[in-house]
Amino acid sequence: SGLKGWNMPNLGGRILTGARLVDLGDLTYRPGTSAERYYTHLREVMDEIYRRGAFPVVLGGDHSITYSTAHRDAAALVHLDAHCDLAAYGEDDFHHHGNVIARLLDEGLAGDVYHVGLRDTSGGDTKAAGTKAYSANPGVFPEIIEALSGQTLFISLDVDVVDPAAMPGTGTPVPGGLEMRELCGFLAQLAARCKPRGLDVVELCPLQDRSDMSAQNVVELILVFLA
Repeated sequence: SGLKGWNMPNLGGRILTGARLVDLGDLTYRPGTSAERYYTHLREVMDEIYRRGAFPVVLGGDHSITYSTAHRDAAALVHLDAHCDLAAYGEDDFHHHGNVIARLLDEGLAGDVYHVGLRDTSGGDTKAAGTKAYSANPGVFPEIIEALSGQTLFISLDVDVVDPAAMPGTGTPVPGGLEMRELCGFLAQLAARCKPRGLDVVELCPLQDRSDMSAQNVVELILVFLA
């Protein structure tokens, strides 16, 4: 149904006026369900959303869900994260937040991968994987936007890309991350200059943040992007 929108003074006033937003609810893991069945079911839900031409915003949750949420026909995957998530994997850790990008690449399910915000050196080799790697330096944003301008893309945003001073509610915080203002500006440019097909926001752990600031900042990031 139509909405009156949100008043966002930092964006010049009211946004998303008349937008049609639908909450599809939670896709909850049930004890006894195999991990493979869960991720397959999530993929089936995502396929139906994409088939209908809707724009999904998926909230997580473990970063491994991106294996199922990512738009597989997008030209690029923008991976906003302190970690590259290219770790090796085997049968015992097939679905894991540390290897999700490796799995997508190994199975040919991702286009060009742009890691943005990297600070942790563990978890894989971006050069060997053939991906593009950028640190948490907003000075590189114009280069990335220029390279992606006009392209279809999926955005996967791990909240630990943000400096833990502003985003403490996550399981693997790494110092030296992006400031909220920097990330908001980058997301707005991606939305304006590129052709996004979907967004997931993952690794939020509210129990790690008694102030609730992290959850509030996630809402801010989503609204700035959708605006």
